[in-house]
Amino acid sequence: MKKLIAVPAVLLLMACQDHNPVQPEPEVAPELAMAQARGGPGNVVKMVPHKGTGTMWFVAEGDESPCYDVDGWEGTTFCEGEGTMTHLGRSEFSFTNCMGAGDPWQRLLLLFRVTSRAANGDLLYGEGLYYDPERPYRLIVYPDLSWEGRNIRIVGGTGRFKNAVGWYSCFGDNIFAPRFNWTCDGEISSVGSSK
Repeated sequence: MKKLIAVPAVLLLMACQDHNPVQPEPEVAPELAMAQARGGPGNVVKMVPHKGTGTMWFVAEGDESPCYDVDGWEGTTFCEGEGTMTHLGRSEFSFTNCMGAGDPWQRLLLLFRVTSRAANGDLLYGEGLYYDPERPYRLIVYPDLSWEGRNIRIVGGTGRFKNAVGWYSCFGDNIFAPRFNWTCDGEISSVGSSK
């Protein structure tokens, strides 16, 4: 009987010795980045990972209003999506893409706006601006039609995201498929971390 108890105890002890934790890193970890918060110098927030996966698709209608004031705007595309993101849970997304012309063979995504609706109804806003001097937004479509959207800025929201800041980039498969997959990775201010 002692041998039967000793084997599970040894296995349990070995499992506890694993140096690769399976739980997410706590938001108080010292190596996480800090960022300037709204409200002036000295108002600092902790930045924590912001990640997600899901599916998107193009739709015929949406809100064109952010495009009206964009220099070079020539047309708009709209997308909707669903997925799961850290700090949002199961979420729904709506996208407005303000398109313009670059050289004769290139279309520029001049302004990108996304509204993310969290599982509890809170909204998180993001945007990408092609001419942003600090973190210019870029949509890159590769020969295999996979894509990358770089430097989407988090610009607040409602509820717990009212003063949220941060950024993320997204990657996906065939952008011209009826439904296409995406994965995002970046940083968001920790809710309630402003000092």
